[in-house]
Amino acid sequence: MAVGDFVNKVLARKGYTIHQFCDPERAVEFVGTHRGAIDMVLTDVVLPGMSGPTLAGRVRDVRPDAKVLFMSGYTEGAITHQALLDPGMAFLQKPFSAAALTGRIRALLDAR
Repeated sequence: MAVGDFVNKVLARKGYTIHQFCDPERAVEFVGTHRGAIDMVLTDVVLPGMSGPTLAGRVRDVRPDAKVLFMSGYTEGAITHQALLDPGMAFLQKPFSAAALTGRIRALLDAR
């Protein structure tokens, strides 16, 4: 099962509304035009055509209160060492379990 399919399945079972995009430009466009709430963006650190941090920055330009959770198959140390993410940014290393995913999302959504 692909990561996106796994994430969608797990989060839908928990009652979350999910909008999935394979193209980061389409995600940014959606965020800018969607009338409803966008509480969180879950993105890979490395994306085709745009980095996850760039996507997050563009989302926050429009939705400054949106939480962002980055995921990657690279370790957090490698990500920070390569300066792909700033230290302290919310990160979930792949592979992850359903419990790890939902726990991390719940913690971020509940944080002030």
